[in-house]
Amino acid sequence: MKKIAFIVQQYGLEMYGGAELHCMRLAEKMASFYHVEVLTTCSLDFLTWANHYPEGETEINQVTVKRFKVSQLRDWGKMSLLEKKVKSERDVPAKKKGFKLIFKKILAQIKKRATKEDYINWVIAQGPTTPDLINYIKANEKDYDCLIFFSYLYYPTVFGIHTNSRKTIFIPLAHDEWALYMPVFEPMFRIPACIMYNTMAEKALVNRIFKNESVYSEIAGTWVNIPAELPGIDIKTELKIYSDYILYIGRIDDFKITNQDFDWFLKYVEESKRKIKMILIGNLYRELPVSEHIMYLGFVDEHIKFNLIKQSLFLFQPSRFESLSIVVLEAFAMEKPVLVHQDCEVMKDHVDMSEGGFYYKDYAVFKDAINQLADNTSLNAAMGKSGKAYVDKNYTCESIIAKFQQVIEHKISRYKN
Repeated sequence: MKKIAFIVQQYGLEMYGGAELHCMRLAEKMASFYHVEVLTTCSLDFLTWANHYPEGETEINQVTVKRFKVSQLRDWGKMSLLEKKVKSERDVPAKKKGFKLIFKKILAQIKKRATKEDYINWVIAQGPTTPDLINYIKANEKDYDCLIFFSYLYYPTVFGIHTNSRKTIFIPLAHDEWALYMPVFEPMFRIPACIMYNTMAEKALVNRIFKNESVYSEIAGTWVNIPAELPGIDIKTELKIYSDYILYIGRIDDFKITNQDFDWFLKYVEESKRKIKMILIGNLYRELPVSEHIMYLGFVDEHIKFNLIKQSLFLFQPSRFESLSIVVLEAFAMEKPVLVHQDCEVMKDHVDMSEGGFYYKDYAVFKDAINQLADNTSLNAAMGKSGKAYVDKNYTCESIIAKFQQVIEHKISRYKN
């Protein structure tokens, strides 16, 4: 049985989405065909990377997990100082020349062009800095038939992916953010045996920036795990929610859901006089507005989460930076429409291709979308069914696993040590 290592910045049952949940689902399913190990950190808190889990080996859902301590906390101060140097004019995408106006003040502060050391130091400051993990990969890579790295942005991938690129699968989870244009990341997109993109939009973005069309790639993504027998729960009675609600699921920080998103929702409630709440579940990393119309439930069990989706008006996913969004696919699978931000090309593509919701960029469209999804029950139901058809066609477990097996068995296996 071939031995596969998954390398990801965090891993645990407390993860609702992102690379962590994506990795967990893939690792657990691949464990049916291979000897799977996950190499990760001891951290749980995304903002600090503080060590939370014990160092060493454990098992989660029959998958071996090896954890390594984070050697330093995320250094936001140093990141901010270095950011002023590494955000240079050459990092502005040609497709969006108008962004030069946004960076004009930053560019004026640059005294000299950023050096390679500046970029490396930014990655180290961001973390999660785990030299023991990198040393382990270098010392033991011969024991593994395939190395699968998640997320282009973080220390474990940046410093680990060069170990043996010929047997590496790279899942970059790239989206259009300023950091992607830093030259420190460019080599990672040129050396793997295979890059597994989540969507065509992600592949097009990466190809445009790095001109790496010659690197073998596939569009894989992930699938949704809806329980076959979901216990029925009256959410409104169980959680004392006495009104209709829209639902946000995921990490709750300034990068995912902004002050403007909250302001527009509260403005809508005030103008419409509608009895409606915004329910949020997930790990909290920012202050929430104090309002009876905003309710934070923390981390809830899976059966509660899926019942929350099922009984919501729709899923609200305002993040501008996503490479897939598992929770959007979960909402579609449960025949619920979504409302996403137009500036996230991947989310916009999901809506355009599925006809399973709306996207917004200004308040007028935001307001109209909520009104339509709340008042027009037939439209709400039709969009939900369209979303489910889209997921059933494009995001099945069998087709995705088959793509990984094809790469491991026929492209990487010939490079066996």
